[in-house]
Amino acid sequence: MKHITDEQLENDLIIFSAMQQVGSPGFFYKKLNERMAKDIISTERKISIKYLIVICTLTLFLCINIVFSKHKQTLDITTNDQRIDAITAAYDQTI
Repeated sequence: MKHITDEQLENDLIIFSAMQQVGSPGFFYKKLNERMAKDIISTERKISIKYLIVICTLTLFLCINIVFSKHKQTLDITTNDQRIDAITAAYDQTI
């Protein structure tokens, strides 16, 4: 490790204290803020579109389930009636 003297340290501190802060152009921060805002808005839209797709898909499955459930109930009724008719015919019974 290099040892420096107090005089060298004082000179370095004077140089650092005399330095001025370099600024960036105003348009840089404006463009940066616009880009960050655009990213936030696009992320929010992506999330809302995902929720919309999920809700539509679940609604479609629910509707298909209801249609097939009603269709199955009508088939079961006719099948049960046919079974009852077959049993009554086999045993010569009437209901």
